[in-house]
Amino acid sequence: MVLMMSDGEEIKAVGPLVVAGELAKAGYDDAVKPLAKQIGQTGDTLGRAINVLLGPLRLLNIGGEQFFGWLESRLQEKLKDIPADQLVSPPPNVSGPTILALAFTVDIEELREMFLQLLATAMNSETANRAHPSFIETIKQMTPNEAQIIRYMYENSWAVPAITIRSIQGPIVRLNVEGSPGRDVLRHFTIVDEDAKCICSVEQILCYVGNLERLGVVEIPETMSFSDKSVYDSVEGHEYVRQVMEAVKAQGAEPVIVRRMIQLTNYGAEFCKACIQGSIWRMADQEI
Repeated sequence: MVLMMSDGEEIKAVGPLVVAGELAKAGYDDAVKPLAKQIGQTGDTLGRAINVLLGPLRLLNIGGEQFFGWLESRLQEKLKDIPADQLVSPPPNVSGPTILALAFTVDIEELREMFLQLLATAMNSETANRAHPSFIETIKQMTPNEAQIIRYMYENSWAVPAITIRSIQGPIVRLNVEGSPGRDVLRHFTIVDEDAKCICSVEQILCYVGNLERLGVVEIPETMSFSDKSVYDSVEGHEYVRQVMEAVKAQGAEPVIVRRMIQLTNYGAEFCKACIQGSIWRMADQEI
């Protein structure tokens, strides 16, 4: 297997994966001993500490020494403000799959940075308990745009407006739109992709929302919307929404807009805390 780094340099893997049992044979238990006992009291650098903590993972033979040199350098950047005595060896069920995934995402910045941050989270005793093993698969099943959208939501607001357009035939029960007969012709439309500076089509953003909901990172409550209705102005005024509304009318039906909100779940919030660097969880200013 050949890995291509962002600077164009190739890195060749040196062999197949070693089974988990080999980590134990190599003395993985030694890696989780107090760091000072391994590197001594000689004023070793952060790089040396990270080298010791990652040592057993070299048995995975992913990318060779060149790859691990790059990995240690990036982890130094993310852990530079963490005291050496606060560093711990990452759990193998987190570090192993994360490093393997990194080998395939070195040139996909949005995903690569999430994997690196997850590994750094697992190496800090103050945050290690946040590094849930399932976060690895969550990142693996995201596109770069989806990662960018989640970062935007986490750093700016815990929820964003979305709408559903319902086509209704016959009298409209406006006091109970949710129970009105009809069918949804556009579900959970949002412009968070534009806010997050993503380049994608309407079909793609609808797919992104569905995938993030499937992964449990976001949810779309059926009975919740923003009390400040002005936050929906840019969504309801979007050209695509206008086209859908006109198409519904052309079929002799009445289009009704049902306001929704897309928000991070508890799982999604914990995911962001572990996988996004430099973010502070905070509630949004908007009222619901």
